[in-house]
Amino acid sequence: MWRWLKHLIGWRMRDWLAHSSAWLSLTAPPQLRSLKIGWNKHGLEWEGVPVLATADEIFVRAELYYPASKSAKRTDLTLRTSRQSFPAESFIQSGLSASHGTHLAEFRLPPLETSDTWDLRWQGQVLCQMMVPVLSSSQFIDQLRVDLATLKVGLRVESRAGPSEYIVPCSKFLRKQGRYLLASADIVSTNPQVPLLGLLDCQPTVVFCEQATGQTWEVPIYLTAEQLRSTRASVSVRCPMQPRRLGHWTIEWRVLNRSLRSYSLEVCPMRSLHRYIEFLGARFLWWDDKPNQPIEIDKQLLKTLSHGRVCPYFRLRSKQPGLSFAAPIEVYVICRGSAEPRLLASEEIVITDAPTVYVPGTIAASDVRQIIAFELRHAGHSIGHLSLCPVPVAKINSEGAFQAAPEDLPWSPAYDEELRERLDRLMEQP
Repeated sequence: MWRWLKHLIGWRMRDWLAHSSAWLSLTAPPQLRSLKIGWNKHGLEWEGVPVLATADEIFVRAELYYPASKSAKRTDLTLRTSRQSFPAESFIQSGLSASHGTHLAEFRLPPLETSDTWDLRWQGQVLCQMMVPVLSSSQFIDQLRVDLATLKVGLRVESRAGPSEYIVPCSKFLRKQGRYLLASADIVSTNPQVPLLGLLDCQPTVVFCEQATGQTWEVPIYLTAEQLRSTRASVSVRCPMQPRRLGHWTIEWRVLNRSLRSYSLEVCPMRSLHRYIEFLGARFLWWDDKPNQPIEIDKQLLKTLSHGRVCPYFRLRSKQPGLSFAAPIEVYVICRGSAEPRLLASEEIVITDAPTVYVPGTIAASDVRQIIAFELRHAGHSIGHLSLCPVPVAKINSEGAFQAAPEDLPWSPAYDEELRERLDRLMEQP
């Protein structure tokens, strides 16, 4: 009797477990593999949170895995907010058969004014709960920053290759040289999860103001779709008016009349340019006629050179910080037995407050023996020189007087410049 009762209980238990497992497989929810939240503005999408309050639409994309024993239906999925429920607008199968495997469900919702908590549900069961933060326009502007703000001026330069135009960074420029003015900067969103798409609702501008007259010019900033979808954009804006009056200007970067960055510009008078030029020194460049030979830079040139090419190497800069300008430069060669220096090169170059390198034409090394020095001039004014002859050493005789310089020493304006420079250093107070 007990044996038959035990068999009956085992049979009932197996039948109950089979029905229970089948029921559990039918009621168990699908597996949520990924969930993505994003928003779009004027057709441009951004995937991530927070969501801008001015967004046109919010989308939620869920990747779900359905086992073989479970059928996948779009009507089983809903997204519930604090106010209402939204069905899935699209339900796309992406793996295995249409009845099971991986499916992508997409929900589209209207924009939010404040942060909210949402539930993703399958047949009423909560699969996932998500917090959707919302960023207002004021909070978006607070997270904006303007980096690398730079003013640039267009200069027309006459060179050996012909006239050309250069765009030079500066905070000062000469009144008669500047052809146009550019303001450039990087607009940055300090939050890496928030792109610059919010600028579509708050037009950024650059305001140019002439302080002498109070007149202002407001220029809008336009960005490409790629820049709007990023967190950093490099932009440049041209001033509609060419600054001609001496004085100061103010340049300001604004978003919704809120100032993000401002700086000033000075228009300087066109005086003698040699007063603005500072001579930093000079060297010799020498290279062999053979290919793939390195270029050597020396302060003194060897007299035994008989091959290769030689040229002077001058370093200049502006004496005033932030001032950039174009200046015609001449290089003269002072030769032995010649009363007048000979012009080697003449060119107009751009000089900024950073060291500027100027290299004129080259000379055969065999012709250097007749040269005493190279002299750099501007409009007849000597700026600096590079001597090939060693400077004579001052010697004192037994009577305490200086010995006379060698009679064969050829004196030149370059030596006058060096003498004046050394006397100035001696007169400087420690």
